Amino acid sequence: GRDVTYRGKRLCVKLEGNPKWDLLRDVLAEIEETRTQVAMAAGNSEGGGERGKLGPTLVIVRDERTASQARDVMTYGTHACTQHAFRRYCYKRLDSLRQQRPKTTGGAGRGGGAGAGGAGGAGGGTSANGG
Repeated sequence: GRDVTYRGKRLCVKLEGNPKWDLLRDVLAEIEETRTQVAMAAGNSEGGGERGKLGPTLVIVRDERTASQARDVMTYGTHACTQHAFRRYCYKRLDSLRQQRPKTTGGAGRGGGAGAGGAGGAGGGTSANGG
């Protein structure tokens, strides 16, 4: 695990990948291995010529979001995708906590404080509490 300090407390974060993505990677690796064996059996030790005749591997998923996740898992690996999802969750959680925090009257001089000027997180990079 990885130690993280939050509000003065030490947390040990241990992320586990989604088993379905590990299984997808295993199945695709097995398909690749079979393709290589077929190409070698056909007399092409490099696997390039005969392998091209086997055609692409088609993975069918339910929706665009799942397709994006599968693409990311195949490109970056399950561990990197799990870390990215955890970071995204943490940032969303922090944003939610910041929005719940009561507004102070000190910053209301420009644009009324809660107006549309805050979109995109323009003020999110500065810390009002000094650290």
